[in-house]
Amino acid sequence: MAVVGQIEDPATQTKLPIKFSPKRGVFICTHAGVPYEDTQIQVLRERVLAALREYYTLTWMPIIELNMTVPSGWQRSYFSLKRERKYIAYHENFGWKQIHWTAAESERLAHSQRFQADQEFSVPTARESYGSQLAYLPYSDELWEQLEEIEKYLLLAARKLRSTGFFSPQHVAATLDLCRRLFDAFATNEEDAEDYPGQDL
Repeated sequence: MAVVGQIEDPATQTKLPIKFSPKRGVFICTHAGVPYEDTQIQVLRERVLAALREYYTLTWMPIIELNMTVPSGWQRSYFSLKRERKYIAYHENFGWKQIHWTAAESERLAHSQRFQADQEFSVPTARESYGSQLAYLPYSDELWEQLEEIEKYLLLAARKLRSTGFFSPQHVAATLDLCRRLFDAFATNEEDAEDYPGQDL
């Protein structure tokens, strides 16, 4: 039988040939050992794609991705924090996939994109990527709200510094004193974490 077309599913990286049987007048495509047949090639495509979606049933894991940009070396002082909720899933045939938070479960695989990670990827974890520190956390409503509150405090601090933090020698001195006290608080927290390593991520 001659190959007359192809069924391609980028989400699952699947390519299947479509053959035509002149004697029977049907188009044929085989997936996972199961032959699918129809007299109309478009109907056959839809049937096979539906079978692919059912075959690749994935367990989607909700996570939080934090992108923290911190300067190093010659770069000027700046800091940014971006947070995103998403779902990720793994399959041995195509690795990890990711999809945005609002995607319907039935549409996740079809609209997913590649997620760069090793097979053993798990959360919580962190890694460097193009000058940024990426942190991945297991999603919970409580954790998402905590990060949202931290982000609000950081924005409030940035607005305060931009409006009054450096406009006089007294303001600069006050800002420096605040930074030193903040550093001392972070240093104390690090010492506490060393005393109780089991509480650290």
